Amino acid sequence: PYYYLFLIVLAFLLAVTSFIERRRFGFYLRAIKASERAARSLGVPVRRTKMQALALSAAFTSVAGSLYVIKTGFIDPDSAFGILISVQMVIIAALGGAGTLFGPLVGALILIPLQSATNTWFGGGGSGLTYILYGGIIVLIARFEPGGLFDLWTRVAPLFRDVLWKRRHA
Repeated sequence: PYYYLFLIVLAFLLAVTSFIERRRFGFYLRAIKASERAARSLGVPVRRTKMQALALSAAFTSVAGSLYVIKTGFIDPDSAFGILISVQMVIIAALGGAGTLFGPLVGALILIPLQSATNTWFGGGGSGLTYILYGGIIVLIARFEPGGLFDLWTRVAPLFRDVLWKRRHA
């Protein structure tokens, strides 16, 4: 039953985020990200927008934390705020593409099965190997694709489309 509950909440939060991206609030956030001073000079209420973004982020985080507690039935600082979990969240976002709607979802779809596979292949919690894997991913992302896999896909997909179009019309 948790799977369907989490899937519904994920779909809802993605829909809300997509809705926000296309509204004035989303444009304000992008303007502030680009240049806070320029956004302020264009009339964007920077302080209020940042406070609203913080509140929205806290609301989304509280939903995620509540679901985590429902699933595990227990929570303590080590299980919820351990270094491995914190690093994992950052790497998921960076791997998929931070700042995009579906980037973190892509990162999670790749990283979580990879972590499960390493734990299965090398036994136990595999936390030492997991740290090495995460470090390698950080280095690869930082060196080759700082925008994440979603950004890479947006650049490579038109090339594939052009190649397929040329094959069909050749």
